[in-house]
Amino acid sequence: MKKGFMNKRVVAMLIVAVMVLTLIPGMGFAATHGNLELSIPMGENIELNYTGGSGTTYNYDVDSTLTGYYPSVFSLRILPDTGVSVATATANNNSLVTATGSDDYYLVTLEEGTTTIITITSSTGGYTYVLSCDAPEGGSTGTGTGIHAYLPAPGQFVNEYMTSGGWGTIYTAGQTEVKDMTDEKVSTGVSLGYFGGYLVLDYGTPSKDASGAVTSGIYNDASNQYGADFILYGNAFKGNSEPGCVQVSKDGTNWYDIAGSIYYNDATESDYSLTYKNPTPGDDTSITYGGGGTIATGGVTYTGSSTGTVTYNPWHQHSWFPLFRNYFTSQIQALGALDKTSTLPFATYTKDTTNGSTLELEGVMLGDATATTTSLYQYGYCDVHPNGSATSTAYSPYTATDNSTGGDPIDISWAVNGNGEPVNLDSIRFVRVYTGAKKMNGMFGPISTEVCGSYRAVGNGSGAASTDLVVKKVRKIIQHSNMSKTDLTVSAGSFNLTIISNEDNVFVNGDAFTGTTYPVTIASNETKNIQIITQSGTESPYVTLIKVIGN
Repeated sequence: MKKGFMNKRVVAMLIVAVMVLTLIPGMGFAATHGNLELSIPMGENIELNYTGGSGTTYNYDVDSTLTGYYPSVFSLRILPDTGVSVATATANNNSLVTATGSDDYYLVTLEEGTTTIITITSSTGGYTYVLSCDAPEGGSTGTGTGIHAYLPAPGQFVNEYMTSGGWGTIYTAGQTEVKDMTDEKVSTGVSLGYFGGYLVLDYGTPSKDASGAVTSGIYNDASNQYGADFILYGNAFKGNSEPGCVQVSKDGTNWYDIAGSIYYNDATESDYSLTYKNPTPGDDTSITYGGGGTIATGGVTYTGSSTGTVTYNPWHQHSWFPLFRNYFTSQIQALGALDKTSTLPFATYTKDTTNGSTLELEGVMLGDATATTTSLYQYGYCDVHPNGSATSTAYSPYTATDNSTGGDPIDISWAVNGNGEPVNLDSIRFVRVYTGAKKMNGMFGPISTEVCGSYRAVGNGSGAASTDLVVKKVRKIIQHSNMSKTDLTVSAGSFNLTIISNEDNVFVNGDAFTGTTYPVTIASNETKNIQIITQSGTESPYVTLIKVIGN
C-alpha cells in the first residue's frame, strides 16, 4: 500500500525548526513579552513592531517593508518559554493561523480586501498578543493570487538569468516583478530542475459573489466541461514531455496528490524524498547571481529514497545547486525570497557553508517516467501535452493523444489523500507543480518540468457524471459511490473483478479499459487500490476506489 508523504517523518518534523534556523541568518523583527516570543523570518518583507500594551495584553503592528506591497500569506514563529504552550491562535475574519507541524512555525493566510486582527494566547499567565495586519496589497503576490512559492531542484537552468530575468527564472525581464502565471501564460517559463523542484500557485481564498460567480480560488465544479477545473501549461511538444506531478491545497498546510494516470502503477512511489548536497560550499558565502557559482563537473549528488548524481553537461557552465543568495534571501529582488521552506511541508533547506548546504524535497516519484514519450502520461500531469493557443477552455483529458494541444486539464476530483483515497474537495486555493521524474536525458540535461502558466477552467459541460458503473466479484455486487472508497476484504490469491459501464471512457488505475474482466492478485496482509473512472461526452467523471484487502 502506498503511503502519502504528508504522513512520513513525524518524528523528524520536530527538528525542522532547528534546521530552518540554519537557513535564516537572524530572526529579525522578534519581540519578547510575557512568556511567548513572536518573530517573523527574514525574507517575508514584513516586520513585527511592538506598539505597547496594558496589563497582560501586548499589541503589535505587522508592517510591510515595501511600498505598495503587503503579502497575503506569511510565516510566523511563536516560541514559548519552557513549560508554556500556545493556547489559541485565531483571526477575526476568514483569515487563518495554521500550525505547520514544523515545531513553532505557523502559516498566516489573510482574507483579501480587509484588515485582520490575530489574537494569540499562552497557556499560562493569561498573556494575550494582538497583531494588526493590513489588507493584502500590490502585485501578483500581494493580492493573494500569483506565484506563492518557487524553488528548483538542481539542474542546468538553476541560477541562470537571476539578474536579468528570462527563461527558467521566476522573474520577468529586467527583474522588475514575479511572472504572472494565474489566468496567464508567459513565453519564458520557469524550470523546476530535477525531482521535487516546485512552483506553488495561489488562486486566492475560494469565494463567489452574490450571483454565484467565482471571484477567487478554484472550485470543483461538475458543470465544467469534462469536469476539468484548471489547466496547466508547460513547455512540452510531441515526443518531449517532462511530467510534473500536481498537488492541491485549501490552506497551504494540508496537501493532496492529484492522482494522474500512472499514480497507481506499481513503479510509482508516493513516499519519496531526495536530499541534494551543494558540491561547492563556498558559493553560499558570496553573491552568486546570474550564471555564477563554481562549476562542479562531478555534478550534484543526492541521497534518500535512492542515491545518485544530477550529472553535469558543458552547455550550462555554472553551479547547478540552488544557491543561498539566489533563492533563499531577498537581496537580489525587492519581491523577496519565494522558497517558503520554513512553512511548506515538502521542502527542507539547511545552510552549511563548510560541508555543503542540503536541500530535501519530497513528493510522488513516477517510476515509469524514464522517457519523454508523450503517450506515457494520459492525464493528471503538467508539461505533457503541447500548449497550442493558451485558453481557459479544457479539452477532454480522457481522449487526449500525442497530438492534443491545450496544455493539461486537471480535475480536482482526482485529488487523493496519503492512502490514495478520494478526498472530495469542494475547492482549493493553492496548486503545487513539481518535477515527478528522476532521470537524466543525455545532452538535454535532466527531465525537468517547466511551467508557463495556468488558467481556471470555464465552459459548461453536460453536468454531473453518469452512475451506471457495476462492479462485481463473481456474483456479488460491490457497492460504491462517486468520490468515495469501498473496502473489499478477500482471501489471499487471485480473482477477477467484473467491471461494466456503458460510458464512452472507462479507466482502471489510469489505463483505458475496454473489457469486462479485471484480474487481481492479492497476498495476505496486502492492500491494493483499484481506481475506476467512467466518463462520457462533456460530463464530469465518476470516480470511485475499490480498496482490496488480503487476509
